[in-house]
Amino acid sequence: MNLQYSIVGVGHPLLDLIVSVDQNFLDKHNLKPNDAILGTKNHSNILNELIAKEKSLIYVPGGSIQNSIRVSQWFHKQPKVSTMIGCVGNDRFGRQLIECLRNENVNHLLSIDEKSSTGICACLINKQNRSLISFLGASIQFRLEHLIENQSILEQAKIIYTSGFFLISNPRSTYFLANIANSNTDCNFKRISSTKSSSMIDDDCVEKRLFAFNLSAPYIVKNHWPSIKELLPSIDLLFGNIDELQTIGEIILDRNDSIGTLSIDEIKTIVQRLADFESKNRSRTVIITQGPEDILVAFSNRPESFRRFAVPIVDENEIIDTNASGDAFVGGFLSQRILEKSIDQCIEAGIYAAQQILRCSGCDLTIENKFGI
Repeated sequence: MNLQYSIVGVGHPLLDLIVSVDQNFLDKHNLKPNDAILGTKNHSNILNELIAKEKSLIYVPGGSIQNSIRVSQWFHKQPKVSTMIGCVGNDRFGRQLIECLRNENVNHLLSIDEKSSTGICACLINKQNRSLISFLGASIQFRLEHLIENQSILEQAKIIYTSGFFLISNPRSTYFLANIANSNTDCNFKRISSTKSSSMIDDDCVEKRLFAFNLSAPYIVKNHWPSIKELLPSIDLLFGNIDELQTIGEIILDRNDSIGTLSIDEIKTIVQRLADFESKNRSRTVIITQGPEDILVAFSNRPESFRRFAVPIVDENEIIDTNASGDAFVGGFLSQRILEKSIDQCIEAGIYAAQQILRCSGCDLTIENKFGI
């Protein structure tokens, strides 16, 4: 089976700069031990200090979509199953990022912005804590024209994947992706089954290309829900976590409290409503992760389709970094989805990938993939 260009991700390619720092460093720059912020001009000195620590820096490709794309490729021996589209600067970090993708057999279609620096995420490790500062740089200079130039690759994809992060920075490109994904249907690529024992083929005729979307963060949902809601009818695979689901619950259930006060019935209602929202012409699967707790899944137009998938326990002493585990879950899931595997197998691969990345610093794919395909 030729899987080349089966998964295409469009997002913000970043290069993670990982370094250990002490509490004095965090205090000096008014940084919290566990936090994620966007870098400003006020943080430029931090980058200069980190670059001065060149020998102790670890460079790993980062960015939510790019992490998932790299992980999906990690499951396949065939090169260029997965493609990353985005924008980087014409600098050493951009060249280093491209070299990393090349070494991991990821097809990279990265445009070059001559006026901006490659996006960087400074990952400051202090004991078990991690403070993240993102300098988006060239990653948000992406232009719709680059998608148009590479439309042939998009049209070969089985899955096109993007996120809320990309939606708010480039809505025109996001809707272009949705239109490409939604523009072709046939009877070859079957919808994922909602039962463990049944095969993938449960419809006569369903989507050839799927549009996958990640909610990205609670603040994205809270501040941009109308845009997400407008896009939702085009989404076939919707990924999110329980914090993002809580934010949606506050909106659609008109509530304003913590997820702990929501009953399982309310949680099921939210997940099912997301699956069913204007989905008559396309099937939709909603996948919600909860860290170490059960993964929640619902399918469109199937009132009894809600399922829970248990997550194996990982010893806390083995956990190094939780930051990219959610991205890895999506990558593992998509790696099996293009093979038309069952929902159980897709979830299993997602969990495997997430738990391997938990044991690494950043989304480090130098470890061997023993999942097997």
